[in-house]
Amino acid sequence: MQETATHAITWNTGGPYLPTVSLLLLNEQKQEVLHIKDNIPNTFTYSWTIPGNIKIGKYYISIRSTTTADQAFSDPFTISLAPIKPSVVIKK
Repeated sequence: MQETATHAITWNTGGPYLPTVSLLLLNEQKQEVLHIKDNIPNTFTYSWTIPGNIKIGKYYISIRSTTTADQAFSDPFTISLAPIKPSVVIKK
């Protein structure tokens, strides 16, 4: 994943229906780095633009129920710099 890029976060609760969930970004030690979004409808997808101030590194997404103690974690993933787009300026 690249910072400042938009990515779809998708999940499957696999159990009883949860009306709302919260999404959090966790570091490698599974410590909270950012509340991505709180109390969103449990539609199993959320479009997230990674903020530019998030450091390069390995992370997890936590999906937490807002009504129970249930929580699930994504597989680890890496946030990297956005590629630099080369530009060419030709002056006459």
